[in-house]
Amino acid sequence: MVLGRKFVLKQHFKGNPKPEDFELVEEELPALKENEIQFHSQFLSVDPYMRSYTKRMTPPFTMIGSSVAVVEESRHPSYPKGSTIIILAGWIERGVVNPDDMGKNS
Repeated sequence: MVLGRKFVLKQHFKGNPKPEDFELVEEELPALKENEIQFHSQFLSVDPYMRSYTKRMTPPFTMIGSSVAVVEESRHPSYPKGSTIIILAGWIERGVVNPDDMGKNS
């Protein structure tokens, strides 16, 4: 069993973001399907655009953003294990995604 963690925006913040505006959620990651990867983020983006962009969204949701990550496991031919990637999965420390679907719902 592999556990993943992600930051969920619980409420829109006023002024500076505060810890109580977010929740760190831990969840069991699913087994990889074809073309999916398991990644571990090394750096998360924190950018000014996030405030205005998320205002049009309704919390709670995984905080938006990109990260520099390492591929821990892979069933995708273009993303071998050990690769360093930039991924648009949001503020996710460890997770599972299909890289081919990144950015299609934004």
